[in-house]
Amino acid sequence: MEYNVLMEMHKKIDECASKGIFKNRFVVIFGSNEPAERIMEYLTEKGITVNGLIDNNSKKNGMVINGVTVSLPEKLLQPKKENALILIASKYYPEMVVQLAGMGYNEKEHIRKLIDYISYRVATLTEEEFHSCVDKVKRGKKVYENLKDSCGDVEKIFVFPLIALGDAYVGMSCLHDYIKKNNIKSYALVLANKACSKIAWLFGFDDNLFRVERSELSDFIQYGVFTDMAEGKMLVVNHKHPYTSKIGEIGNYHEVNFMDHYRYTILGLPEGTRPELPSAIRDSETSLKYVSELFENEKLERGKTVILFPYAKTATKMPETFWEKLTSLLVQKGYTVCTNSGGDGEPAIKGTKPLFFDIRYALETVEAAGTVIGLRSGLCDVIASAKAKKIILYPYRFYGPDSFLNFFSLNRMELCDDAEELLCDKSEEDMIREVLDRVG
Repeated sequence: MEYNVLMEMHKKIDECASKGIFKNRFVVIFGSNEPAERIMEYLTEKGITVNGLIDNNSKKNGMVINGVTVSLPEKLLQPKKENALILIASKYYPEMVVQLAGMGYNEKEHIRKLIDYISYRVATLTEEEFHSCVDKVKRGKKVYENLKDSCGDVEKIFVFPLIALGDAYVGMSCLHDYIKKNNIKSYALVLANKACSKIAWLFGFDDNLFRVERSELSDFIQYGVFTDMAEGKMLVVNHKHPYTSKIGEIGNYHEVNFMDHYRYTILGLPEGTRPELPSAIRDSETSLKYVSELFENEKLERGKTVILFPYAKTATKMPETFWEKLTSLLVQKGYTVCTNSGGDGEPAIKGTKPLFFDIRYALETVEAAGTVIGLRSGLCDVIASAKAKKIILYPYRFYGPDSFLNFFSLNRMELCDDAEELLCDKSEEDMIREVLDRVG
């Protein structure tokens, strides 16, 4: 979920809380998607109980997300609950309001909109908006001029519009095939994130990088669209931005997975093309030395270390108690347990050691440890080909007509064939037991 959207939801929730709107209310979230999960997480942090989730998709009826059962709207909200407070973060807000009105609920008393998706789209031709777009194009032109000064007048420009690690990794894993297929002699990769630059380094693109600020990326893409450069010279390597063909919404239809979006839809590669695995520094003297020193400094034992990945942007958090109980049992089995920690926002799980490692050496680090257990995140793409035990946890969520697991499965995406991929659809105790069984 985009950061600005998440912050807008938090702001709306804070406003409701400050006015006492949650007091003595039966709190319901309409939708069982990622925004709903983020709402649940934030409400829980504020000590507010979520009493129910509702969704019109009958396939989701009975699902349990963070301990809350998903129900059909009429099943949970009928007969009418006068103290119901229904929270909505969806582009289908108007339709949902009409549906709820048919059950006796109104916007003034019972319904709160947590995000106005329309405000994040340009749907007007006012003079103010026109000049704003012109300024954006002008700024984008300056970015292009800087790129030419740095890289020359290259034949092709690949733009990675997000700072998402997994998107960059998956896109770059097919990029060499695209370059070869189209006989491209000179090119540049434009991105805005240091971690994504390191991914480019893994695939041998370090001599072709041009880093910009996040705001400059958007300006540059706008310039490319305005000048028709996006029709030939520029390729935005992402399945949603800035395209209008809704290719990002065909996930899981006819078994289309996340990798397929990139290799077939964006890059137009022939069927059967397999993603490239990073090899630029694989098992090099530098990488092996790095891991050796890391394990020596942190006093970690090869083959007896478990690295936890408890943080992810797209997967629902598991309760801290899950990780703490799991850690305790792993320690009893003789493992040293570490939390992959990126700073204050990702604290180490109680009973574990915080461990930060350079993503360029993630494969070798995981292989030395022996086992990784984590929520499905972009980092999982990076370590997928590691020769280690990989236990990946997926939220019990749908993506299009099928599960989140099927769409983002490391095995189905052909990044590996040995990941232990588990669906979080059981109680905490049962999930811990299943993970431990996989650890062995």
